[in-house]
Parts: sequence; structure tokens; C-alpha cells
Amino acid sequence: MSYKKIKALELTTIFTCILMAINGCTPDESHKQAISGDSSSVADPLPVTASAYENVEPLATERISTVNLTEHFARRTFKDPRAPQNYHELIIGTGANAEVVYAYFHFIPLDVLQRAEQDREMLRWGVIFAKCAYLTGVPLDQLRNDSALAREAKDKASFFYAGLHNSAGGGEGIDIRGVHLSVKPYKGQGEIMGMSSSEWTRIRHAIMRGEKDELYSLFP
Repeated sequence: MSYKKIKALELTTIFTCILMAINGCTPDESHKQAISGDSSSVADPLPVTASAYENVEPLATERISTVNLTEHFARRTFKDPRAPQNYHELIIGTGANAEVVYAYFHFIPLDVLQRAEQDREMLRWGVIFAKCAYLTGVPLDQLRNDSALAREAKDKASFFYAGLHNSAGGGEGIDIRGVHLSVKPYKGQGEIMGMSSSEWTRIRHAIMRGEKDELYSLFP
């Protein structure tokens, strides 16, 4: 695939995220069921389930692979071999908690994120809006006219994109509707990370105390 075609696909992915939020595409509600097992004893998960996430963001051409990492966590990767620079990962539970999503990562070429940052119209804040919609697990048609969420995404955009300019490897990120979102450079690309705000707070406190954290140790 040519470089131009890959770039076009990357931008199409972002625009698709935004258009889905605006047009009110709704994920399959059959997947929005309670998770069995006590996942809270391991970590505080995101509201979205693994199956529900698969229905809204990854492209149909992306191949799914799952690898167990520890007794509690597994990594699920969504990657299209034709566009290896643009892919998604989830850290999910194992066994009875295989539907639980603890952390989310989107790897995307850095220049695509820089282009989004510089866009003063919908693309700049639309990335945040779409990620929040996916990770909260709220049906997108309920967010279509959510002007408060759009306004919050606009207000926090500068703090979100600040992570691209932090030479130490990312900024503090933002919290929006119970979801913590951050972005940083990663191996020549950009990495968007999402997890529950409460879980990120717990991890930050553990880091400040000099403690090791099992979930955090699995972050790319």
C-alpha cells in the first residue's frame, strides 16, 4: 500500500470516529451486560466491555489477537496488516473477567495527531469526544446532542495535546466523564491511552509512593 493511501486510511479512521459520534451510530446493546466475577479486586475497569468495544471502533479489516500476560490480565490487539502504523490494544481481564477492559491504547502516526491538534474545528476536540464515547460504553445516539460533553472536550483539548510536547514522555492528560485520556509520543508514533479516572489516580499514587503496580507494568 502506498504511503499516501496509508495516510488517507489513518485520517479516515479519525473522521469515522467523529462522524459516528455525531450521526448517532449505536453499538449492540446486547453486549452492555454486567460482568461476572469481582474485577474490582484487581483494578477499576472502564465502563465499556471488550465485546462492545469491538463493535464500535476497530475497522472490519483489523485482525484480533489475545495474549495472556499475567494471572489477571491479557492483551488484546486489533491490527490491520495493511496499515501497521494504526492499531488498537486493550488490557482486559482473564477467565471470568475476559470482558472487563482495564486500559485502552490507540497507536497512530504522530503527524496525524499533530494535524488534529492544529485543526481548530471539529477534528481537534472530536478525537476526545469519540474516545470518551467509546470508552464510557454509552450508546452514541445518546451523546449526539450532548453539547456539554462537546464543550468539555473543547475546553480540555489543549491539556490533552500538551502530552505531545512533553519531552519526558507525555503530560498529565485529562479526565472527562470518569475516563482518563492522555497522549504521548511513542517510538516515533503517537499513543492515546484511556482508563478509568479512579484507576489512573490509584496508579499515580502508587508511583508517587515508589510502589510497583501490576497493571501499570504492562503498559507499552
